[in-house]
Amino acid sequence: PNAALRVRMARLPRFTQLLILRATFAFTPPVHQISLLVRPQCPPSTRPSARFARTPLASASDEVVRELPSAPLLAAVEAVGGRVSAADVSARAGLDLLETRRQLLVLAQLVGAELQVSAEGELIFVFAPSVRNELRRANWRLTALEAWQQAKQPLFWVLRASFGVALLSSVAVATVGIAALSASGKDDSRGTSAPSPVMLWGPHPLDFLYYSRPYGASEELGFLQSCFSLLFGDGDPNSGIAERQARAVAALIRAQGGAVTAEQLAPLLLPPLSPDEADEVPMSEGFVTDVLVKFGGEPKVTDEGDIVYVFPELMVTAAEPAAAASTTRSPSSLGLARAQQEVARALEWAELPAGWRPEVGERVRIAEVLASRSGRRWSLGRGDRVARVGAMVGCVGVVVKDSRAGLPFQVQLDGGGAASFALGELRPAAEGVALHELPIPFSTAPPMQLASAGVLGAVNLAAVAYLGVLLRAARAGAVSAGAAPLVGALGAVYPGLLAYAVGYAAIPMARRAVVGRKNRNIAARNQARDAWAAV
Repeated sequence: PNAALRVRMARLPRFTQLLILRATFAFTPPVHQISLLVRPQCPPSTRPSARFARTPLASASDEVVRELPSAPLLAAVEAVGGRVSAADVSARAGLDLLETRRQLLVLAQLVGAELQVSAEGELIFVFAPSVRNELRRANWRLTALEAWQQAKQPLFWVLRASFGVALLSSVAVATVGIAALSASGKDDSRGTSAPSPVMLWGPHPLDFLYYSRPYGASEELGFLQSCFSLLFGDGDPNSGIAERQARAVAALIRAQGGAVTAEQLAPLLLPPLSPDEADEVPMSEGFVTDVLVKFGGEPKVTDEGDIVYVFPELMVTAAEPAAAASTTRSPSSLGLARAQQEVARALEWAELPAGWRPEVGERVRIAEVLASRSGRRWSLGRGDRVARVGAMVGCVGVVVKDSRAGLPFQVQLDGGGAASFALGELRPAAEGVALHELPIPFSTAPPMQLASAGVLGAVNLAAVAYLGVLLRAARAGAVSAGAAPLVGALGAVYPGLLAYAVGYAAIPMARRAVVGRKNRNIAARNQARDAWAAV
């Protein structure tokens, strides 16, 4: 069996052989090491069909335990199935083909997967159906990483809330300091004093804590989190655009039989010229270089003088022959509609984009239905008033209402009827074959909470400024001698109060200008890709 396996492995590309040798020599005891692979001269009739070998499990002392496969790769392996090729996983996860091969070898060593060599001489990985569970049992670091992912959300909630607590503390210190300095004036011996700013303020500043929602109580941001949202926003919804772009490009290449032109890739990339400009001036096709490197492509010149980019390594698949035929067939038999459908599917958002909240009139896709929301009513006419949960998934519609309570988003479905959904159940609708970037919102906090955070920031700035005036007067002798310790304490913390108050007011204004400029650039890029998609 070892000799037969060596014969089959020798038919692999030299680079793949080196990867296997590197993984084997690094991760296995000497008794399991594979000898140097050479290409033996044997007649085709003696070459066996597909063979396989099981990789030894890595022990705790092995070097491989220091590295874990990436989360996108694990998700792609589970989505494609237990029997995969590097090209299958690379196309699904949007990862570099070379890096995908390396990580698959690491994963195979960790879980003891089978390495098969197909009749065509390609390396196939066969994993157990529950590869993630196998990896948990083989390496404690994955369990620790998943535990950290669970604990990270409440910790980040506390971090966001701390900015609101800091604002309230600043207001409290400033108002109490103003009241104390006002009461310590030299004219307080008259028995009368001016009204305290705290009395003019009304409720205690810490009463805002009552209006802050605890962690997990709602998808909406409370007051404390709204302060952070006002300062720094809620994330970039386009943070995963590189993976989406790579998935869509790989889907297009496979749908076109492994050969594409720069014009076909243009709606997914960003050409330097518009279609009209490209008709007048020859366009450089350097924008496809990253795709060639990522998926192992190479340019070829046709008899007519056109440049076509071919990706033979990306066409390797571990699917059954009948299923593989639909992936490797020629573009003419596949059809343009099928190619567009594959690209549109690859452009869909698998996870909820960071900082995204659909606006009224925006098209969305129902990605999942949370277990806690399984029972709900939606309008389907006079007949069936309650639809099965599974029937909602995959539907596309338009947001017609955002009540910001309970199930806030009412969606009018394209097939008729309307339903209410939570934010976690929706994704942006990816339609067409052009890559679209989402606009970056300034904040997703409720308008009233955001306005309260802004007003309180202005009040804090005014209070800190007035406190500075009183401190300067106190140093000039405008207060009693007994207030000297209080003046010293307030003077020590005043620079920090002033810096926080000015920063709290200046950061949102600067960020609004930056977000507006980014959104204009995003709109221009989306428009350019749409123009190429219409060609």
